[in-house]
Amino acid sequence: MASAPREGHSMRRFLLWIDGVGGYLVCLGETIRIGRAGAGAVDVPLVADVAQHHAEIRRDGEGYFLESYAPTWLDGNPVRQAVMHDRCRLQLGKHVILRFVRSTPLSLSARLDFESGHRTHPTTDGVLLMAHNLILGPGPAAHVCCRDWRHNVILFRERDEVWCRAGRPFRVDGVPQERAARLTWSSLVEGEDFALRLEEIPPSEV
Repeated sequence: MASAPREGHSMRRFLLWIDGVGGYLVCLGETIRIGRAGAGAVDVPLVADVAQHHAEIRRDGEGYFLESYAPTWLDGNPVRQAVMHDRCRLQLGKHVILRFVRSTPLSLSARLDFESGHRTHPTTDGVLLMAHNLILGPGPAAHVCCRDWRHNVILFRERDEVWCRAGRPFRVDGVPQERAARLTWSSLVEGEDFALRLEEIPPSEV
């Protein structure tokens, strides 16, 4: 049986694999460090020609703030510090381009989409900056669009734990759930039209 997150150990990052949709790096911290994979401790390790610690994105009670330590552009303008807004275009160095998306003003969570051909290590399709919750589903407010689902699935935080809530009965690691369930590092969550899985990032890779 999968182990629960250790007491006192923050789930700072994990991988989220959604069947038929893709894989995402989920970052829980209020400060997200972006840099080159294999060059040091960063939250978003990019397989790209960027600085070891290229930039930081910080979340507060109102939104997101960018601070750069190497050449960075926001919507085509060179920046050292700037407020980030929905759909802004972030360029790191000469080649890496990310799109910052806040799908709903009702949630502080956001997403970084790759518009260049670069990826993280391990390879994912995007980065989720999770505040209190993540909305997965078919609607326009979803942080991850899952077009073939009939209902939203919500991942939400309770202290250092991640929980799941769905509009219909679902299963976590084969155990039926009615409303909400606490997830482990490697939980498999299944419903009538969806499946998703969490994967732990070992501490050595943090």
